[in-house]
Amino acid sequence: MSYQHDVFISYRRQELWTPWARDHFKRLLEAYLQSELGVPPDIFVDERINVGADWVDQLGEHLARSKVLVAIFSGDYFGSDWCLHELDLMLGRSKAASQDDQHVYLIIPVVVHDGEHIPPEAQRIQSTDMAKFRNPFLNKETQDYQDFATAMGKLAPQIARAIRSAPAFDNKWICHHQKRFNEVYQASIQRKNLEPEQFTANRPAPPTAPPKLI
Repeated sequence: MSYQHDVFISYRRQELWTPWARDHFKRLLEAYLQSELGVPPDIFVDERINVGADWVDQLGEHLARSKVLVAIFSGDYFGSDWCLHELDLMLGRSKAASQDDQHVYLIIPVVVHDGEHIPPEAQRIQSTDMAKFRNPFLNKETQDYQDFATAMGKLAPQIARAIRSAPAFDNKWICHHQKRFNEVYQASIQRKNLEPEQFTANRPAPPTAPPKLI
């Protein structure tokens, strides 16, 4: 086995925000990364898991075979154990690959909403603020989209540097990541949370009362 993906996009799936991540963020990133890398980049999002596959094992393998993680931080990102453990596994890989004063950065944080729940370990990594471009109805003919494209163009070189600095692939990552996601899955069935290993999760508190429509 070897690397399959240059980038794994980690984000909280939701009806409106999933198309934004796939149709706007990913497409612009592909275009700018191709210019930086000189070849078309391979970017993974969850839509690439085949129907009929064991999606838990597939998710683990896809993350294991990705060079870097682009984490789209939103307020509800930290309420998802799947997102937390995608981040946690890549943090663990970064720490293992770092030696002495040589730090390997394999996570590119993109903040699109409320950074209150970002753990200190991830806060140490310089992030990009794209909150003003996170519009589910973003129109390509508007100035906002042009500004979004410009911001993605500035982000792409940082991601390209992280891709080039990725450590040699280790086959052990696949079993390790699959085991972790199977634990997350089993915990979710029992309506429990599985705690990350590299940081303390700061999950959003559940609402104490149902919302009122006025």
